[in-house]
Amino acid sequence: MTRDNAVAMMKKFQTVAPIKVSILVATYNHEKFISDCLNAIITQKTRFSMEIIVHDDASTDATPEILKKYVDQYPGLISVICQSKNIFNTGQKVWPILHRAAKGEYIAYCDGDDIWLNQSKIQLQVDFLEKYIDYSFSFHASVGITTNGSFDDHRSLNLDRDISAEELLSFNFGGSVLFGSMVHRNISGLLPPEFNLTPNGDMFMPALLGLFGAGKYLHAAGPLGYRNNPQGMFLSKSANNKMRTVLRTRLMILVYLLRSEDDKRSKKFVEQNLMPTLRQWYQA
Repeated sequence: MTRDNAVAMMKKFQTVAPIKVSILVATYNHEKFISDCLNAIITQKTRFSMEIIVHDDASTDATPEILKKYVDQYPGLISVICQSKNIFNTGQKVWPILHRAAKGEYIAYCDGDDIWLNQSKIQLQVDFLEKYIDYSFSFHASVGITTNGSFDDHRSLNLDRDISAEELLSFNFGGSVLFGSMVHRNISGLLPPEFNLTPNGDMFMPALLGLFGAGKYLHAAGPLGYRNNPQGMFLSKSANNKMRTVLRTRLMILVYLLRSEDDKRSKKFVEQNLMPTLRQWYQA
């Protein structure tokens, strides 16, 4: 798909989207954190409609009961997709399920153990994207939250600068952009099959958005409180499993590039991204 065709399809969807922002929340055994997460979303100061869609991956703690209370309290605003069996452990991905349910013109994210720390976050990010069509998404800073609930100002995983479309399309922009800090134009219907197979959407999504424009760093919209949760889906993995996750994600990116028949980008990606990861995995 060419960039012009992709942008045209995205704009066509935006003209008929019934909701301005879909906020997607993934949770599993977050009974200690999910209320803080949802309260921070509900209290956002906005001038537009939004929906909150929560995916609960068969939590075994009190998370389902907490979610039911929120659905009852905020009908029409919050909906929950409840799994009877944990799908993450079977290799199925959560984010594609949430993307298919999203009806908003824009997409925002928050893991159930994270928290938005700025009540104007969504409004600021949407205002920017409404004004500047050459940008496909905006993002902001993150701050780590330790296991005792304190903030770790030294643990910020996000870049702190704009990212050009060219950098995004090269899959090599020298850092990470956490899902929870992003608001992007809804491209759910245009996501390639490789995205549904990737273990790490945080790594893949920003690069895909390069087809639709640049990424804008909006410091005023942050930060995201990113919890260092040892029971989290990624942090609970061993060092070897984390490396395998990164490697599998980059292999999926390569498959996507090869299917796009873009040899120049494919070779550059192999040289700059895949080979260093392979060497690191092989030497571990």
